[in-house]
Amino acid sequence: MYKPHIYRDCTLGGECINKFGEVLGNRVWEAVNEVFDHMPFAAVIDRKVFCCHGGIPPPWLCPLVNVINSIPCPLNTPDEQSALAWELMWNDPISDGKIPEPLRMELIANEGFATNTRRGTAHVWNTEALEHFLMVNNLSHVIRAHEMQQTGFQGGVANPTPNPQPGGPGLHIYVPWRQGGPAIPQALGSSGTSGSPLPIPTTVGP
Repeated sequence: MYKPHIYRDCTLGGECINKFGEVLGNRVWEAVNEVFDHMPFAAVIDRKVFCCHGGIPPPWLCPLVNVINSIPCPLNTPDEQSALAWELMWNDPISDGKIPEPLRMELIANEGFATNTRRGTAHVWNTEALEHFLMVNNLSHVIRAHEMQQTGFQGGVANPTPNPQPGGPGLHIYVPWRQGGPAIPQALGSSGTSGSPLPIPTTVGP
């Protein structure tokens, strides 16, 4: 994983040591990182719902979602091994509200993507980027984590929250605006829209 000391300092490494002691705690910590090195970076549920940790990737790195399958596995240094993996982990949505003019021009020039200055790496993406990503991949929803939601999850109509809080649990569900109103997300639980069990998610990536 990328710079393990970052995650160690953000409590996970410390919690391993607190629970298991110095020696075993560090072994658990290393094992956790090794598992992450082999995990998929995204999944498509029922051929319609795209799930990832950070956000949608820019089209110059990922014109179609099946490109994610080209990410190397294992991937223990994503910042060096795969720019696409890095974007899937660190990209964030940006509000379509009040946007500074330089940022607006950058979004226009880069198909709805701009430098992610809040994190100091990767990109932010706007409504236009989301709409394009869903259209070219024939998807209906994007579900992401990476930013805390006090209510557990937040739904959006292709309009991300303006001031998300980084870190913590929670999901963002983004859907495109449809004629007559937004598409309503189906619950992701024990059954699909027909009442039958949801199919096993199709994973993409390592």
